[in-house]
Order: sequence, then structure tokens, then C-alpha cells
Amino acid sequence: MQLIYCYIKNFRNIVCQEINFSENYNVHYKEDTLYIDYGQPNQAADYLYGQSFMRNLRVIVGKTGSGKTNLLQLLGMNEYERLNSLEKDAYLMLYQMADKNSFLMECVGIDVKGITDQCSEYLPSRKRYGVYKFVF
Repeated sequence: MQLIYCYIKNFRNIVCQEINFSENYNVHYKEDTLYIDYGQPNQAADYLYGQSFMRNLRVIVGKTGSGKTNLLQLLGMNEYERLNSLEKDAYLMLYQMADKNSFLMECVGIDVKGITDQCSEYLPSRKRYGVYKFVF
């Protein structure tokens, strides 16, 4: 399973930001809808990196106070911390599973049309937190 996308509606000093972690997908969250498209092959990256570990390396840069540490803390949070998140926190994280058409989505305080209302949750229904598996 690989993290491919994160949308943060509100978390500490990060507001309405989306981060794509994979060149294999173009993902966007807009107006309660998640859009997923397959990315185009990158011939230059194929030539330079092949399938080595450097292929999936991502770097986070920004000014002091721009939210780099908060993003890493969000990504590294455990389930207990997510369940006890602040009422204003709202974000989603999308993971690609072994099959390139299967996804797992973790949501806090966000609804996604066609997924959070129709897919079964892995975890028992919680007020603000859910984990959903779906095929695209």
C-alpha cells in the first residue's frame, strides 16, 4: 500500500491544500468529490531511475512556519490520535493498494460523494473518522 494523495481542508496552519505523492495518478478533491485519473508515463524519469527506490522519493520544502512539520505529523499520526482529533480538523489520505485500481481512503471530518456514503467502512462507524476501500 502506498500513499498517493492527501487533501487537507484544515489542520493546524494548513488550509485547503492538496499534495500528490505519486506521478502515476492525478488526484483532486473538489466540492466533496474525489477525481482520480491515471498519470502519463514520464520517459525522463524512466530513463534516470528505472524502478529503483529513488523513483518514489519526495521532498517537502518551504519557508519556516509554512506547515512542513505539521504535514509530517499528520501523516505519522496513529489511529488513536485521529479518533481524538480536534473538531475543526478535516483531511483525507488516499492509498493505492496492491492492485492499481484498488484504493484505501482514510477520512477525518470530510465526506466524499460516492465513497463515504456508499462504501462499507473497515472500521465501525465513527462520528468523524472512517477508512474506506473502493475500486476505481
